[in-house]
Amino acid sequence: MTPLDFRRRAVDHTVEDATILIVGGDPDQQDQLNDDPFDNRMVKRTVGHSGYTTVFDMLTSAIVSKHLKAVLQYPVYELSRKRCFPDGIILTADQINLDGADRENEHGELKRFSTTRLPDWTRSRVATSDIREWLRAISLKSTFFLPESTDIGFRDRNHPRYSAKLACAVAAWEAIGVPKRGRSVKQTVAGWVKENGHAYGMGLAGEESARRTQFIEDVAKIVNWETGGGAPKS
Repeated sequence: MTPLDFRRRAVDHTVEDATILIVGGDPDQQDQLNDDPFDNRMVKRTVGHSGYTTVFDMLTSAIVSKHLKAVLQYPVYELSRKRCFPDGIILTADQINLDGADRENEHGELKRFSTTRLPDWTRSRVATSDIREWLRAISLKSTFFLPESTDIGFRDRNHPRYSAKLACAVAAWEAIGVPKRGRSVKQTVAGWVKENGHAYGMGLAGEESARRTQFIEDVAKIVNWETGGGAPKS
C-alpha cells in the first residue's frame, strides 16, 4: 500500500491536506525552501499544487460560512510577547471562551493569553464523509475522495466533440461566485484559467505561450457576466 492508500482510509484530514488531496496532490510532497544550492531545507508543497489556492479558498469559505462542518483549532499566543507558540496551547472552537484568561506558559509562569482570529488550517480537521458530501453538493470532481466520479457530456475529454474552452469556461463560471476585490470579473476569470486551465487542455506554462494567452482571453470573454465595463468594485 502507498501512503495515499492509507490516507484513503482516514476518517478525517486537516484542511490543508484535504485541499491538496482534492486537487490531486500528495500531502507528503516537499519543495526546497529557496534557490540557495547550499540550503537543503525542505517545506511542504501547498500552493505549488495546481489549483490549490482556488480550492483552499472554496474549502475555508465553506467552513467559515458553516456550509461544511469542521473541528477548528486556534493557536494561542501570550499577550505580553505577541507571538504564537509553535507547538503550544491549541484551543478548539468550544474553548474560545477561555480567550484572555490567565494560563501557564511553557515555563510554568501564569500569563495572559489570547487566540488568533483565524483557525490554524494545518491543524483544523474535516471528516472524510463531510468532504465527499460537500464535493458532490458543488459538483466538484476529486479522484481521491470521489473515485467513482466520471466526466460526462462536454466535460469528457475523450468525447469526439470535446471543447477545451467550453469545459474550462463552465468550470470557471461554477468556481467563481464574485470577482476578487479590486478586480473585474474578466480579470478574476483570467486568473483562475491561468491557474487551472491546463486541466482542460490549455497547455502547460512555457508551452505555446501565444496559444495559452489566447485561450485565457477567450475563456475570460465567454465567462464574463459584467459586459458593461467600468471600474472594478473595491
